Amino acid sequence: MTSTNPQPQEPQNKPRPNSWRKNGFEFLSIFIAVVSAFALNNWNENRRDAHSENKILMEIYNGLEKDWKTSN
Repeated sequence: MTSTNPQPQEPQNKPRPNSWRKNGFEFLSIFIAVVSAFALNNWNENRRDAHSENKILMEIYNGLEKDWKTSN
């Protein structure tokens, strides 16, 4: 009886250079999309805050103008 020692085989799912390029591109695409979404959300919040600020300031101005006219 002869004992044959099987030779270790290399893993079948060894990363290929092409695969790294594809994965890198996919990661970069997702990263850019997420950063863009955060930037767009931040811009939209700032726009809404500015609109609310202008509305409040106009109400204060109108109230002061009305009080000024009634006091004179």
